Amino acid sequence: MPTSIDGLISGLNTTNTISQLMAVERQSQVRLTAKRTTNDSLIGTFQALNSRMLAMKDGGTNIKSSTAWQVTKASSSDATIATATTTSTARSGDLTFRVDRLATTHALVSAGSVSSTDAVVATPNSHYLVSASSALGVSALTASPDLALGAHTLTVTQSSAGATERSSVLGTSVTIAAGATITIATDGSTTATQSIALAAGTYSRSALEELVTSASGGALTAKFGNDGRLALATTREGSAAHLAITGGSALTALGLTPSASAVNGTDAIVTVGTTSTTVTDISAGTSTTFAASSGAINATLSGGLRIGTSKVVNVDLGDAKLTTVTEAINTADAGFRATTVQVSTGTYRLQLAATSSGLNGRMTSDTTTFDTAFGGMQSLTAAVDAKLTVGTGLAAYSVTSSENRADVLPGVTVALVRAAPTTDVTINVTSDSDAIAAKVSALIDSVNGALDYITSQSRYDSTTRRGGPLLGDSTTQSLQRQIYNSFGTIDGGAATLGIKLGAAANINFDRTKFIAAYQADPTAVEQAFTNATTGFAARTEAVAKSATEAVSGLLTTKISGGQSQTKTLTEQIASWDIRLALREASLRRTFGNLEVALGRLQGQSNRLAGEIKKLG
Repeated sequence: MPTSIDGLISGLNTTNTISQLMAVERQSQVRLTAKRTTNDSLIGTFQALNSRMLAMKDGGTNIKSSTAWQVTKASSSDATIATATTTSTARSGDLTFRVDRLATTHALVSAGSVSSTDAVVATPNSHYLVSASSALGVSALTASPDLALGAHTLTVTQSSAGATERSSVLGTSVTIAAGATITIATDGSTTATQSIALAAGTYSRSALEELVTSASGGALTAKFGNDGRLALATTREGSAAHLAITGGSALTALGLTPSASAVNGTDAIVTVGTTSTTVTDISAGTSTTFAASSGAINATLSGGLRIGTSKVVNVDLGDAKLTTVTEAINTADAGFRATTVQVSTGTYRLQLAATSSGLNGRMTSDTTTFDTAFGGMQSLTAAVDAKLTVGTGLAAYSVTSSENRADVLPGVTVALVRAAPTTDVTINVTSDSDAIAAKVSALIDSVNGALDYITSQSRYDSTTRRGGPLLGDSTTQSLQRQIYNSFGTIDGGAATLGIKLGAAANINFDRTKFIAAYQADPTAVEQAFTNATTGFAARTEAVAKSATEAVSGLLTTKISGGQSQTKTLTEQIASWDIRLALREASLRRTFGNLEVALGRLQGQSNRLAGEIKKLG
């Protein structure tokens, strides 16, 4: 390309001249850029409105279904005894009960003490099985010498059960005549081995359960099922347990008939890791062995085995010093913690405490490991389940829990604070009108968020004589009308619920008026929002949904159309970049060539002037 020094021959400021010419050439691109900026600003406005409409849609969704109105709260007649919290599944109702006792956590302490934390309290390099498996039906566990060190998973995959006979369906009360008996056989035959005498009287179902269980002397447990039938089951469980009803004068009253043959109990299946053991003879105090892939776990049973899983850790006590033992038990993290307690200067005791309360948290490790050093372990706190009693009459019943909480009402958790066996406490569950009002308020706030934004972006500024980006926009005007219409006649039905048009063209919500209307007729108020055709929430959600649908929404279409226009404008601006670059290059060549031509003419002029001078 020809080059020149700016105005070297012509004396013209060619750079400035080209710049001015290019400024004129760029006017079309400048207008396109300004148009794109305006378009992008409008897209941003529609996107901001779309976000507010999405919030309005969520507000409608959150309250349009009947389940959204099932919000409850619980109160207690005596929060020093029990309190309660509710979930979304709770329903209105109340329950009166007495808290007989609280759940306690199993704890043991050594009978004796040692003079140093470095004192050896067990056999060095011995193994100690750490577990809290009582929920499975185990009272104590020990490891065989060849059981692998480390964690083992003890699982009851099939519960055991006693041999069971069931009655026909009985009434809610049963009358037992004087001298009534039941005779049973527990040896596999149908020849009576035991006669059970029942005291005369009229019994509720729970009282009858206690009567028969107690009268059997530990041979049977009696329990009503949900079907109203009384089940008599042997306390001995597994296939080694047998039961036959052989006779007695109480059979008719109890809905029982003599057995044609003895029935057997159900075996338990227990696994340690992947190794399975079938246990056939199960009763309190029975010893059994659960095989493992190497070695075994020896168990003393507390009763029947129940489905569940427990972590069992076989730890190496190392040098068996008190500090080492404490650390080994705590590192195992298998259901209880060990603590070294200094009871006086130079006097230390070992304390073990379960990490879970109640019977299910009871420690099941064999504490005879520490007999030599401490003279055994003593009970510090017994493991006890919490117990509450409902009612005082024949049908009174009790509920137990391993924690100081009870789920005695659907969706309601009752926290037990203290025992008060002679004081009634009532938990009352009611609809939470404040929480419902908060949901309605959130819906109105989201609606006003959209309305206020439309209003602010549609104003005309008389000072600047400029209108907002949404001024005169038919789409947003239509949305505004639809939002108002979603509340029907705002000064009619909605107004009775505390909803009315405000002075600033938004919607006012009178919370007090709404709560009063809801408490007076909760069903009618709920329907005013949830009815699929006329409900305020359902209609508001529908308006917002029509605006924000991913493909066909009113605002979505506006946004996508604007984005398409921005893309076109950007392409046009880029095209102008190329065109302007070519135009500038052309001007520079033209002016460069001019300078060259002028230079040549000037040279010719100088030569001619010299020749003429020679002729003169």
